[in-house]
Amino acid sequence: MNFQKIVADYFHFTKRERTAILVFLAILLLALAYRISLNFYINPQLKIDLSTIELPKDSVHKASKPMLFSYESKRQASPIDPNLATFKELTAIGLTKHQAAIIINYRKKGSRYNYQEDLLKIYTLDSSKLASISHFLQLPKKPLKQAIAFEIKKKLE
Repeated sequence: MNFQKIVADYFHFTKRERTAILVFLAILLLALAYRISLNFYINPQLKIDLSTIELPKDSVHKASKPMLFSYESKRQASPIDPNLATFKELTAIGLTKHQAAIIINYRKKGSRYNYQEDLLKIYTLDSSKLASISHFLQLPKKPLKQAIAFEIKKKLE
C-alpha cells in the first residue's frame, strides 16, 4: 500500500502537464513515422558514381593541393609599431582585415597601444594569436605586478 502511494505521488501530473506529454508523444510519433516512411519512398539502390564526372583542371579546389608554404613565411621580418603601421603592414604580420581596421580606427580616435597586451582589447584577437604575432611588434610586454611593486619599493628606499 505504501509503495502504491509513493508511485502515485511521484507520477502525479497536473492536467496541463498531461496534455503537454501527450502533445510531445504525438509529435515524436509523427517524426518517427515520417522517418520510416522515407525509407519506402526513397530508392536506396540509386547511387551516383562521382568518378565518372570530369572537372576542368583549373577548377580543382586549392585545399586539395598540398600546402607548400605556410602563411608564416609570407610575413615580413622587421617588427612594426601598431601605432604607426599601415593596413597592409598589419595584415602582413598575420592580423585579419577586420582586426587591422579596428587598430586603425582605435588610432584615429586618438588612442595608443602602450604594451602588447593592450592589443587584447580587440574583441576578435585572443591571447594565442597575440603570442603568434608578438615577435613582429615593437611594443614592450606589460611588466608583471611584482616587478612594478619592486620598482616602487626600490624608489622609495
